[in-house]
Amino acid sequence: MTERTSYLNAIELRDGQVLLFNRPNAKKSIWHMRLYVRGMEDIEGGKVKYYTRSTGELNIDEAKRVALDTHDRLRDKVRNSEPVFDSTFAEAYNQWWIRKKTIDLETRQAHKQQVEPIRDGLAHRKQWYVKHSQRYWIPYFGEQPLSKINNAVAEDYIRWRLTYWDRASKAEKKRHPNYAQRPSKKTLQMERTALREFFAWCVNTARLMRIVPSFDLNILRDNEESRRPSFNKDEWIKLDRYMRDVWVQDKAQGDEPDKGRPHTLHLFQREMCRRYIQFITATGMRPTEPLFLKHRHIEIKRLDNGKEILKINLPQGKTGKREITSQPVGVQYYKAIIENTGKSDPEDWVFCDKEGKRSKGYYRTVEALLKKVGLRVDKETGKNRSSYSFRHYYAEQRISEAGLNLATTVDLRANMGTGLEQIEKHYVRKKVYNAENLVSYRERKDKKNK
Repeated sequence: MTERTSYLNAIELRDGQVLLFNRPNAKKSIWHMRLYVRGMEDIEGGKVKYYTRSTGELNIDEAKRVALDTHDRLRDKVRNSEPVFDSTFAEAYNQWWIRKKTIDLETRQAHKQQVEPIRDGLAHRKQWYVKHSQRYWIPYFGEQPLSKINNAVAEDYIRWRLTYWDRASKAEKKRHPNYAQRPSKKTLQMERTALREFFAWCVNTARLMRIVPSFDLNILRDNEESRRPSFNKDEWIKLDRYMRDVWVQDKAQGDEPDKGRPHTLHLFQREMCRRYIQFITATGMRPTEPLFLKHRHIEIKRLDNGKEILKINLPQGKTGKREITSQPVGVQYYKAIIENTGKSDPEDWVFCDKEGKRSKGYYRTVEALLKKVGLRVDKETGKNRSSYSFRHYYAEQRISEAGLNLATTVDLRANMGTGLEQIEKHYVRKKVYNAENLVSYRERKDKKNK
């Protein structure tokens, strides 16, 4: 290993094939890597001399680990004649359409017209691909790396496609007055054929994927089910303010399960219940899951935009272990929990009693709270709310903020430990589906670029 002067703090590994360095004038001393593997190519078959990326690490040992692991992966890609850069669906689709599909359509059409002239068949077929790719395929799969698109993601697309026009804005519906509320089975079969042809090219020609997703159409059935009780934004604000300004400062006389307990324990119990509720709305966890967290399972992580979030390694849950990313406000809630309990050692329980013992839950307290504030019954569903309603509220707010697209559903599925079908059946209200702020991927992207 030797030092170099052409890069700031440059460090060489593997005889110079791996170079770590800092960028001059950067706000943070994040380590970057410049990697060399003989024979690297991009998606178009062009030669790639260096692969340069940020390691995302401030610690030199962690940066070395990331760089060496990445270098190993690049060497594997070169051995398998694969492009070294991960490609998104949109990037690869554009290459496929320009280089292959247009040529195939023109060749096929020319052959057909030699036998029997077809009135503008090529133009119609091209229009079909353009319309479906721009309206459905790219908005849904868009920026998703091809390496992450599998059978589950493909099947989720079918579900998403079935309810596309339920979520469309009034403006979009007005622009396309002849839309079909539900795509026919034949339409979905045509889309599946086109998408599988594209993915087959990604697997066999471009070598960007390992498998062709199946797009199982057995899910084409009506799964209408009443949605579970949740909160709208105004109801949540009402509850949150009541907890802060009234409930946690009250003596709590007569409230179950606090009745007969010392006043300080009343206040401690109420404050912990308040933070428990907030924690679920910031993470989407099931009501039992926060109760199994110790402080060693939680890490505060700063993002590139300066915001802090919680990285939670859930040790157990209904669907087993999983990693959860909180909303930024979750950091505030977590710090408040530590302040209230005075417990922060790695083996301490996050949700605990005054003595530090693991909490058994706040279910009766939640029920009493909702009754007292007048929010026990969800007027939309007519059902009683419970601790699960905070999880449903989390899902609905994420969808309201970002729209029900691939990026959102991937995050929701990972955080909540559930599938898109369950999200649509249980966690999304009709009013949320039809909200004006559920704009398409393209509309949001256009606004961002203006």
